Amino acid sequence: MIVRTKFISTMLLTTLFTMGFAATSTHSTTAEAKTSVKIVWRHKVRPAATYQMKGIKSKRSYAYSAKLAHEKFRLSKYAHKQFTVTYQQKVKVHGKYRVYYYAKNTANHKISGWVWRGYLTKASNKQTNLISKSKLNQLISAAPDLQPDKQVLSLNKDVYSKYATIFNKQYNVGNFAAPGVFFHDHATIYVEDSALQSNVNSAIDKWNAALGADVFSIGSKSNSTLTVGFGDGTAAGWDGLFNGTSVQVDQTHFNDQSYVSANTLSPAFQQKIKHFLIKPANFLQIRMQS
Repeated sequence: MIVRTKFISTMLLTTLFTMGFAATSTHSTTAEAKTSVKIVWRHKVRPAATYQMKGIKSKRSYAYSAKLAHEKFRLSKYAHKQFTVTYQQKVKVHGKYRVYYYAKNTANHKISGWVWRGYLTKASNKQTNLISKSKLNQLISAAPDLQPDKQVLSLNKDVYSKYATIFNKQYNVGNFAAPGVFFHDHATIYVEDSALQSNVNSAIDKWNAALGADVFSIGSKSNSTLTVGFGDGTAAGWDGLFNGTSVQVDQTHFNDQSYVSANTLSPAFQQKIKHFLIKPANFLQIRMQS
């Protein structure tokens, strides 16, 4: 019994001694960090800038807490990854001055800490603004049908060049008119057949009103960029055809009043067109839904 009691007493004393030593050791380390690292100044980066982590191979390089007392993450794990820098600070470490950036990983903001600026390099506009094909499709899908929203319209110009085929498909964008048809955003129309003249005049008035600009006007055979006339589309199955420089209207169907009556626009679609004339930006959406 006496032996057991002595053993327990010895264990308690050993534990208490160890705890006291650990507490003393931790206090000493913290105190050393406070006395050896001094923040000289700290500024906010306006606007926040995007940097790329350099290809760091050393496994002993870390991002730290503000006074460099605690390791936050190993830099080598994020080589060539992008980080957003929001603050910078100058610190005095053991008598030497260094500048650190507060950086957050752009993919995961939980990965953050103070990184010596020598480990980071500023990313170019091309690096920061180019997005993946899947991300672009997500943005387009999230926007209203055929109406690019602010996010889609504010992308870097290199994105539009790189993914031109995606934009052409999603928004029906393409070089449909041959070069020269539109000069300074204006096309001059020559009407080959007089029977179409009033229809073309009406169409020009409506389109110019809807677009809010003088985009189309009537010209002559020798002074025009676009021709409108009759064609034979019955056999091919078209009522109208645009080949890049001219618009052709199927003459047989145009002169057949029964065909015109059978294919008159429904009241519902007429209402949609009326709505389009008030808000022309909705036209493409109306066309796709009807």
